Amino acid sequence: SKEKIEKLKLQAEAFCQRLGKYRMPFAWAPISLTSFFNVSTLDREVTDVESMVGRGSAGERRTLSQTRRLSERALSLEENGVGSNYKTTTMTVNSFFKQEGDRLSDEDLFKFLADYKRSSSLQRRVKPKKEKPIPGLLRLEISPAPEIISGSLTPEMLPVKPFPENRTRPHKEILEFPIREVYIPHTVYRNLLYVYPQRLNFANKLASARNITIKIQFMCGEDASNAMPVIFGKSTGPEFLQEVYTAVTYHNKSPDFYEEVKIKLPAKLTVNHHLLFTFYHISCQQKQGASVESLLGYSWLPILLNERLQTGSYCLPVALEKLPPNYSMHSAEKVPSQTPPIKWAEGHKGVFNIEVQAVSSVHTQDNHLEKFFTLCHSLENQVTFPIRVLDQKISEMALEHELKLSLICLNSSR
Repeated sequence: SKEKIEKLKLQAEAFCQRLGKYRMPFAWAPISLTSFFNVSTLDREVTDVESMVGRGSAGERRTLSQTRRLSERALSLEENGVGSNYKTTTMTVNSFFKQEGDRLSDEDLFKFLADYKRSSSLQRRVKPKKEKPIPGLLRLEISPAPEIISGSLTPEMLPVKPFPENRTRPHKEILEFPIREVYIPHTVYRNLLYVYPQRLNFANKLASARNITIKIQFMCGEDASNAMPVIFGKSTGPEFLQEVYTAVTYHNKSPDFYEEVKIKLPAKLTVNHHLLFTFYHISCQQKQGASVESLLGYSWLPILLNERLQTGSYCLPVALEKLPPNYSMHSAEKVPSQTPPIKWAEGHKGVFNIEVQAVSSVHTQDNHLEKFFTLCHSLENQVTFPIRVLDQKISEMALEHELKLSLICLNSSR
């Protein structure tokens, strides 16, 4: 009835006003790329090209330029996975599967996809017996890229010439994380940090911690006003943000996360720069005088440690109350004994898993290069000894020996 529809509309508006800034995983659908590309044709084309390149008998001599052209074509097919006769293809997805809150990890997803690969009828394998797929409509189009793309933005959101003056919808370049390392020098300034919150274990926490979200900020100091607008926003919002929230998994005390937070690092980092994670419980039901967000705790990661960019996997403890002054000078795992002491979840055990990656032309990610550069820097500048290099302290007497060693070890750098 009209009255019922109107009532639902008003309810939806009220919920959106209260909870609109929070997201929750809803549904998923697998899409096989073999639907777009004829894999058997591709395999045949690559094989044909390889066999033609390989022939070298007197009766079938090929010029060097012909061989090179064929090799390039084989490489192009291999690299792009696209046949030479590829046309624009459209695909429509009509049904989706409800996202289960306790099955959000990458491992769960890989299991689903392995099932999908083994069976064409994913619906029978994955769908719960009593639950129907969710109807919907998703239309995808894959088309060959033109030789010249106008209106293109780099992964740093900088316009690439030629960039049209009239405001057309831009093309965003996505930064590739290649499986094999690409040995080419940096030709542009790039200084990006990628943060991946993965898992939080609040299983033994109070009953109130059920609908958990994490606010992620990049700080240049400890005051609330020190959150820097360096987090890349989504296409539908501002270009840069001071904070982002992870998706909420309803009634889950140990949620998995699958967010990627992309940060534009400042050119000069100091010991005050750090990532701040604030954990909240989100109240779905409106209670008189109660806030939507209930504070659960904090964790943090200094960006520099011994003047070196911190990257890799971490399992951080979570502080359950307001952080003391100068907290960011130490890593959360190695906070010295405080007076008064910090109250920690699980007695200061690591309960929050994150991964941090950098793509930077400023900060080297290689220990051998790092040591060599630090020792060279200490020769060129008036420094006080002993100097700290990674986890090692080096005296003035040992400097020459360590420098020679570091030169030999450059062979081992990536």
